[in-house]
Amino acid sequence: MLKFSRRLGLVALLFFALLSILLSIPRPVAAHSQVVVNMTASIVKKAADGKIVGGWDPKKITVTEGDKVVIRLKSVDVEHVFSLEGYNIEKDVSPGKPVEIRFVANKVGIFNYHCGMECGPLHKAMIGQLIVNKKG
Repeated sequence: MLKFSRRLGLVALLFFALLSILLSIPRPVAAHSQVVVNMTASIVKKAADGKIVGGWDPKKITVTEGDKVVIRLKSVDVEHVFSLEGYNIEKDVSPGKPVEIRFVANKVGIFNYHCGMECGPLHKAMIGQLIVNKKG
């Protein structure tokens, strides 16, 4: 009985030693990338050829869930308000005073952004989309 008890004690000791070694091995941490977007805002208007020009540039931003997003926003004409639905982000931007908007894309889906301030006759056409793809 004493031999069995010693063996059991030795097995338990080896088990916990192996477990502590395995737990001390560094595990890779999921890295989230940072996405930097340089964006301009301008009044939406009809060009001489009839095309609609202006608004947000870019009109579409695509990121992956978990990405850290930095939008460097500047206005080229009048004051605008960047409003991102689903993330409760609203940021004023004035000509000559660029702003930075930072957030983590932690919601998967398509989220519209628009100008939250009446900025011209075609104000309602000042829209864009943030597309957050599922990670993996």
